[in-house]
Amino acid sequence: EKADRINRALRIVQELRNALDADAAPDLSQRLDQLYEYVEYELLQATTTNDASHLEHACRILERLGDYDGAAERLERALENELDPDVKADGLVAVARVQLSRELSREAHVAAQRASELATSAQTRARAAAVAGVAQSQLGDSAAAIAMLERARALAQGSGELLIEA
Repeated sequence: EKADRINRALRIVQELRNALDADAAPDLSQRLDQLYEYVEYELLQATTTNDASHLEHACRILERLGDYDGAAERLERALENELDPDVKADGLVAVARVQLSRELSREAHVAAQRASELATSAQTRARAAAVAGVAQSQLGDSAAAIAMLERARALAQGSGELLIEA
């Protein structure tokens, strides 16, 4: 049972790592990735050494990061003063990806839609549409999800970007 919980924690940390968007915030993404890597190391040490102090340390690190919903809200507030619409849209895509990782599909869809409306580049609109499609899928609306993902593909093809997203 303990191993199952640690494995679940490892999967959650991996999802958090996967949700990082280096394009929107390269420095922050790199630092968080390193921190998540260390948390994974501590979780693995807890498993292999059967030493609870590693598990406690991993938990303290994650607690210090705060709740991710609050982090997404703070990022949105920080983006309010951003003048470049594509920078703002990329930031909103990052917010939406964090929300998806927290299974906040409705909120992720709203952030991705706002990003799509703000974006001036096809690449940014494609990323926003892909995230919106994943959110629609999580909300159980397959038809809307497929339509959004097809839109993302078309936008990506039009911009020449290889779309590997969400």
